[in-house]
Amino acid sequence: MASQAKKMHRTLLFAPGSRTELLTKAQLGMADAMIFDLEDSVPLNAKDEARKNIQQVLGLGLKKPMYLRISNPRAGDYVADLGVFHNHSLFNVAGVALPKADGFQPNGDETLLNQVNYNLIQTPMFKEWFGDYMSAYDFKGLSGYDNIVPVSKVMTKGYEPLVVFQGIGHAFERERFDAFPTSYFAVNPNYAEWFATTKGQQRYRTDGYVLPFFLNVRNPLDFTYFGINKVAPKDFFDYLFVKTGQTPEQLGFDARFLQPNVPPMEIWAYIRNSANAITAIAKQGIYDGFHFFENNPQASGSQYQTEVWTTFFPSQTKLASDQRSKMLYSANQGFLMAKGGLVKK
Repeated sequence: MASQAKKMHRTLLFAPGSRTELLTKAQLGMADAMIFDLEDSVPLNAKDEARKNIQQVLGLGLKKPMYLRISNPRAGDYVADLGVFHNHSLFNVAGVALPKADGFQPNGDETLLNQVNYNLIQTPMFKEWFGDYMSAYDFKGLSGYDNIVPVSKVMTKGYEPLVVFQGIGHAFERERFDAFPTSYFAVNPNYAEWFATTKGQQRYRTDGYVLPFFLNVRNPLDFTYFGINKVAPKDFFDYLFVKTGQTPEQLGFDARFLQPNVPPMEIWAYIRNSANAITAIAKQGIYDGFHFFENNPQASGSQYQTEVWTTFFPSQTKLASDQRSKMLYSANQGFLMAKGGLVKK
């Protein structure tokens, strides 16, 4: 393929190869790159037509980077899919997107992961780090045995490791906890994108970056009890005392939270403004992160709400991307896993 500068694309727009109008429209959108799809968005009887459509677009020249998602080798003619590149310029062809994984979640539902990540979570090293999620499902619902298998709680309802997203304003180098003692990850990728864009434009003059992760959070301090609702300080601190055995003063919460007539606030407002308290909770060694719901109170819509997981230590994160072996996280090289689960040194 043509030599081009490599970058992490913040947003990707899918366009079925069978829809010529969408192949054209995708090039005019705001996404950083496109994925022209020849897999499950294209009916079987339209595969040949979709390949011809993509060839026509290649002949006209691509206006932005494009990935081609090919058919699953077990279900389609992926060789014919790759043939669309024959005799065409490869300018702005960024690569080939893997098809959906040919596998299942522990509960029998189809996996939500691509093939690279699905293969990764099967490795012994990943299970050693994350916990044996398959065995955890086997004990699910058995009285007195629900927590017998130590495993991360960041899973789907089908007990498959869940990919979560971190929105950041600048090019990622490593997980750092010196500036703030916990790291945030959104389940909703749209929320992470909004956060990344906002933070990037405000602080770094960028559009931000969104990265996918697996998390090992086995014993989170769970605030999902409160939902997305605002919580009165008394209710919040009473709940925290039950969970930690310490008062807000002992934990080091900001004095402004303890003043009379403080109005109810979202859970994230207490956490984001309480670095000392987070450090104190982490040092207790009881919890290894937080779990709560977050929203943007100045906007409405599902893209501005998300379930959130946070971590206290770099070793709790592993990049859920086939680019993980190309990225150096100096604070945590343990998650740079090669094929088969071997640690990249």
